[in-house]
Amino acid sequence: MALSPDGKKVASGSKDGTVRLWDIDTGKVIVKWTGHTQVVLSVCWSQDGRRVLSGSEDGTVRQWDVENRKTMIEPIVTGHEEVLATVYSPDMTMIATGGRDRPWTKLPDCSIQIWDAKTGKLVATLKGHTWEVSCLAWTKDGRTLISGSYDSSLRTWNTTKWEQTAVLVEHTSCHFVNAIAISPNGRILTSAFSDSTVRLWNLDNGQPISSPLQHNTHGVSCVSFSADGKRLVTGCWDKNAYSWDVAVIVREAGLDDLLSDSKANKLALHSDATRRLPDHRIPRDFFDRVPSDGSRFSAQNHPRSSESQGSTLLHRLFHHSPSNAYDTSPSSPLKWVQALLKRREQSSEDTELQGRSQVVEVPYAKGKRRNACAREKRKTKPLRQDYHCGQLTTSQAQCHSAIHNNNSGSPTLATAVSSLLLAHHTCHR
Repeated sequence: MALSPDGKKVASGSKDGTVRLWDIDTGKVIVKWTGHTQVVLSVCWSQDGRRVLSGSEDGTVRQWDVENRKTMIEPIVTGHEEVLATVYSPDMTMIATGGRDRPWTKLPDCSIQIWDAKTGKLVATLKGHTWEVSCLAWTKDGRTLISGSYDSSLRTWNTTKWEQTAVLVEHTSCHFVNAIAISPNGRILTSAFSDSTVRLWNLDNGQPISSPLQHNTHGVSCVSFSADGKRLVTGCWDKNAYSWDVAVIVREAGLDDLLSDSKANKLALHSDATRRLPDHRIPRDFFDRVPSDGSRFSAQNHPRSSESQGSTLLHRLFHHSPSNAYDTSPSSPLKWVQALLKRREQSSEDTELQGRSQVVEVPYAKGKRRNACAREKRKTKPLRQDYHCGQLTTSQAQCHSAIHNNNSGSPTLATAVSSLLLAHHTCHR
């Protein structure tokens, strides 16, 4: 039996070789299709609900038009001795079939066959199972086909190259795989076995999610997920159906993520990872250091200074070279600071160094006003800052003095550049 995508109809196969379409609301037969000469062992709906596919013990597969209530093309003679499983691909362009390829009196030769849904021609033959292929299922994206067999294994197949990609063997070797189902989000596989157990699998890595779900019966014949993927229903040979809370099982295994859509998670992560930073970022090489070469304000004696190619910070501030590819203006880093302050005044917004408080107290040189914010006179004290991370170095104090002398009319500019120096000093600690 198979439920239609809209949940209003059911297709069933019978021992008399017929396929029936049922109305769920009335419980009456809508149409009865004939054509198979033996038991119908498998039925499947197309994704759009317009077609029904059936596989029979007579070795053929037939497609039925739900609207016209007629067969669509000539039956596909699969070459299987009997067709135990048949299923449409998500895009409805292909059909997969599986079963037993030889009579019981001969050695088993079991394959999966792929057919063109429009022409009925063979596309590929997949070999690997050593006993009858009893069930088939496509993943949501159509890139993987999963098969279950009486050889007790589950196998995954790449539908681009038509190659086997994995073998999942977990159950007792003498028990059959009777049915499989894939969760609506395509991330969890469930398999039903004749040893009265059901297993949940993580399709992201091919590993079991939990211990087997035990049934007090002789076998589990069918499995199906709810529309939201949080419930699993199993049907058993004891004529009972059982409901399982998949959400609880997955959470107890610490795999809550399997309940969500992997594509949605990736898109959210990509969106966050590519978020643009503010346009007032400090140029990448603004604080580059260089080997001491006699420059007046070199940091060669600082215990944490390192040597690199280029020029000192002060040298770049007042003697800019246009060859610097990372500058944000054609003039100099000093111009960049001035532009930053101008934008700040225009927008009336505080520009802060990311992740740091800007409560900074930077004294001027002796004999001049000591703080641009506090206008009271105080006794000379050692250079300091309100950060917990340390003291200003002599070179930084000299840098501040030089900037003030070169921009006496703009104490705010001097304070801002000094703040940048302090942030740089903090980062390198």
